[in-house]
Amino acid sequence: MATYVELSDPYANFMKNPAQPGPGVCHTCRGFPAEGYDEDRGCAFNPSYLDAVVPISYAPGLGQLHTALRGYKDNTSAAVRRRFSLGLASVLWRFLASHEGCVARART
Repeated sequence: MATYVELSDPYANFMKNPAQPGPGVCHTCRGFPAEGYDEDRGCAFNPSYLDAVVPISYAPGLGQLHTALRGYKDNTSAAVRRRFSLGLASVLWRFLASHEGCVARART
């Protein structure tokens, strides 16, 4: 059986450190709001029920992470959804193995 590191290795090239909050970067999700706005549209128009948001990476449209997320959510093939789910779960596990303390300390 493959380890979570082996399962997440194919995804390593899309793991981009989220941008630091500041001008042109949403302070909540670390996404990139439209020019002239301080918050990403989703963050600005939806209530926040979370104590903290700790982004793992960002997913530019049609990039590898975006494709993996779309594939696990709504691919018509159950086998493909399972494959993407396993890979993305491994990415999450790998992130938490390195950054669980950061998540525990995070505050919005």
